[in-house]
Order: sequence, then structure tokens, then C-alpha cells
Amino acid sequence: MRSRRGLLLLTLVLAVAWASSDRFDAPAVAPDGRLDVVLITVDCLRADHTGCGGYGRDTTPVLDGLARKGVCFETALATCDWTLPSLASILSGLPPSRHGAVRTSARLMPEVRTLAECMQERGYATAGFVASVFGDPDCGLGQGFSIFNVCINIPRDLPAGAPPPSGVEDANAALVADRAVRWLQAPPAGPRFLWVHFLDPHYPYAQREPYFSQFHPSPAVEKAGDPDFRFGAMPNGVWPGGEPMPERFRETMIALYDSEVRYTDEAIGRVLAQVDLAHTFVAIAADHGEQLRERGWIGHGLSCSRQELHVPLVLAGAGVPQGRRVRTAVSLVDLYSTLLTAADASGFAPPDGAPLERFFGSFEPESGPIYSDDQVAHYGDRIYSVFEAGSRAAQRFDGSTGSLMQTSFYDWKSDPQELSEAHDPGTVQQLELLGKLDRWIGLMQTALRAGGDPTGRDIRLGPGRLAQLRDLGYLR
Repeated sequence: MRSRRGLLLLTLVLAVAWASSDRFDAPAVAPDGRLDVVLITVDCLRADHTGCGGYGRDTTPVLDGLARKGVCFETALATCDWTLPSLASILSGLPPSRHGAVRTSARLMPEVRTLAECMQERGYATAGFVASVFGDPDCGLGQGFSIFNVCINIPRDLPAGAPPPSGVEDANAALVADRAVRWLQAPPAGPRFLWVHFLDPHYPYAQREPYFSQFHPSPAVEKAGDPDFRFGAMPNGVWPGGEPMPERFRETMIALYDSEVRYTDEAIGRVLAQVDLAHTFVAIAADHGEQLRERGWIGHGLSCSRQELHVPLVLAGAGVPQGRRVRTAVSLVDLYSTLLTAADASGFAPPDGAPLERFFGSFEPESGPIYSDDQVAHYGDRIYSVFEAGSRAAQRFDGSTGSLMQTSFYDWKSDPQELSEAHDPGTVQQLELLGKLDRWIGLMQTALRAGGDPTGRDIRLGPGRLAQLRDLGYLR
């Protein structure tokens, strides 16, 4: 009897260990043998708040496990510091000024062919489950998806018991994962392309348990008058932007953000549990990062800072080497050609990006300049930047007059958080970097003009869409 109980206990222990391992497999395989392709993006996820990015907290065990099974890019940069332009770059392989979705009311230029459209042409079943106001089909991100399901977060400052706005449902990571899982569980008729976008780390930061209490033993609001970062669309109104913040408030805010990251990572694990890595190519990235008061502000779409541009990027699955870390800087614009190469290397002309499969061999190629292009930042300015060899140059222009307002240089080797500028603009390296940026700005301005005035492609924003943008802090 004891031996039977011991055997049962051992079986249970082994089952728990297997379930908690880095194993992601499931029976679904495309009948024609072609790879399934899965793209997962996370809103506002900073690279340095992930375990594979060196963070001390256990915020991303699923992502870290996938990184051990694949390739982790240590320096991946978004093309923009807010959602619509960055996601559009991932799905088009073009920088913002070339795809045209550069403002909250703009859409892709008519000639842009999305990743999903290219996958459809190759016989892929396509589905997108997207938690973002910018998933609105009018923006163009849904082009090429046979199934495109969009959820928008219910405003967290609604009065208790008040119904959500019409057409809005709770877009938390669990719900989005549920829908993606159901689609993956259906028997495949052919190869599949899935895009899942999670919103949860976006401000306001919900208190996700048990993770918040694990990261921060104190209450989210300790006493009356303390700021509550769980509510309100404008984080710099909860605590005035630019003003000194007591460290205990910042610790609470970061723990709330980290609890959202951990909650999202758990949802990613549920999606990956339906994926057979032997027959699937998986890419996980963030659309952009988030400032957490390093520069006195909270949020994104503020300044194209490192906190907003440096994102996690992990590739895994069929054909991907295991346990590799790439130090060379890459751009998220490369994901387009990377995923198409994984699906079918023939019959497409890569746009601006280059397939990341170039890092799968024994030789690690060097990086060229990596650009970001924020044509219309949330606060009206236009910001361009270039990163190369550990240094970054940025220029800010007045959104109304177009005049140059500021030129900044940063050295990531001596100042990895970009807390101060490199005050030596006369060096050869900085002059060369600025020359590359100047040429890039000229090309981007020409490209945007060639596509016509973005206001001519504006989508009509009804009251519901305006309310959603306002709830997420994109409109004042």
C-alpha cells in the first residue's frame, strides 16, 4: 500500500515538473508540412523588465524559457515609441514615414501590403487577436486576416457597476489568450499565421495578484492622498510629470507594472502550450517600451528614449538555433521579412528590413544604423533617432513649424539609461552619426510627402473611438 502511494506521489511530482518545464508542444501540425507562424506582441514591455533582458524580478519565466530554446536579441529597437506606427512597421516591414500610419487617426498607405496579406497569398490561414484601440480595421492592421478579433480595455475609472461603453469588452490577457487558444485548437486545414497582441502592461497598471504582493508587500495605496497608478488615463496627472517623486511611490508603480508583465507572460504561456515548436516559427516582441520616471515621466510616446525604444525580441521553433544570444542591434522592421522567410523564402521582395535568419549561422553579422521615426509624437513634436555602435543621436522638431528644436547624443556604454546627454558634439563619431540621421530625415520626409498628406487618409473618429483613445491617454 505504501509503495503504491509512493508511486502515485512520484507520478504527481513528475507531472508537475513536466508541466512547469520549458516544454511547449501540442499535436496540431499543418497537413502539407509547412511551418505555422506565430507572432506575439506585447504593449509597453521594456527589454530591461524581462528575465532574458537581465531583470532581477521573476516577471517573464515563459519568455525566458522560450529564449533558452531559441535566439534572444539583446538590443532590439522599435521603429517608434507608441503603438500604431510600431505595430504597422512590424506588419509592413516599413518605417512609419513609409507606411503612413503616423498619427492616432491615420491609416496605412493604400499600397502597403501587410504580413497577413502575404501569408494569405501563400495559402496560410490567418487570424489576429488584438487588444488595442489601434486594432480598429480602419487603421489597416487587419488587412489580410480572415479572422480579426479586436478587444478594447474597459476604462478602469468607470463608476462601480457602470456598464462599459458600447462595443467595448474587457481585453485582459486571459481573454485574448482564450480566443487565440480556441483558434489554435481547431484542426488545421493548412499552415497557419497567428498574431496575438496583449495590452496589459499599458498604463493604467492593474494590480495583478498574486504577483503584485510577491513583488511589493505593501498596499498599492498605503494612505489617503497617495497616488493610485491603477486608475486614470494620464499617468503624469496622477503624479505631475517632471516633479520629484518619493521613492516609495515609484516602487509601488513599478511593482504594479511588473505584475502586469508577469500576468501577460502567463497568458503567453497558455498560447505557447498549443504550439508544437518542431513545426512552428515563433516570434515574441514588444511594440515599444515605457518610461518609469527615469526622466521624470511615466508612459510612452514622449521622447523616443531608450526606455521607450529598447524592447525584447525572441525567436524560437523550427530552424532556430537554441540558446543563442545576439548582441548585434536589430530593428523590429526586420520581423516582416523574417516571418515571410520562415513561411516561404521565395516570391517576395523584402522591404526595408532584412531577415533575422542571418543570425542563425555561426557568424554574427555587424549592424548598420538602426532608425526610429516618430512623425507625430503624442505631444505634437516630431522625433527622429539613429543608433549605432552603442551611441544614439536624436533630433526633435516642432510639430507646427517644422523647425529644429533639439539635437541630443547618448552613449549607452557609459550611460545605459540615457539619464544625461553626451556633451561633446564635435567628435568625429557624433558628426558621422548626425550625418546619417540628417540623410535619413530627408528620406523620411520625402517618403511621407510622396504618400500624400496623412490627413487625407484620416479615418473618421466617432465618439466611441475618441473615448477609447482618451481612456488610454492618447488624447487630451
